[in-house]
Amino acid sequence: MIWSMFLQYLPVLAQGVLLTILLMVVVGTCAPLLALPLALGREYGPRWVRVAVNVFSWLMRSVPTLVLLFFAYFGLPALGIYLPPLLSAMLALVVSAMGYNVEF
Repeated sequence: MIWSMFLQYLPVLAQGVLLTILLMVVVGTCAPLLALPLALGREYGPRWVRVAVNVFSWLMRSVPTLVLLFFAYFGLPALGIYLPPLLSAMLALVVSAMGYNVEF
């Protein structure tokens, strides 16, 4: 392995690691907090709330996360909703994780 090449790209790799940690912290805190009211509505809400939450949970768990990421980055601008790349990634990952967190 050529170490000079590794050292040349070390700042970019470090930036990627920090961005991954940021996404992990944001998704790991926001998704459970946003899924808690849905889980409570699923258990104790009226029938229409239970059905809506079950459909949301099923849909988010059945759609691959990569498809949600592509939709947030490429599909939303086609609908006229423009978000920065990091925010669209956070949105897609939080919505995907909420589908799983509702089940717990």
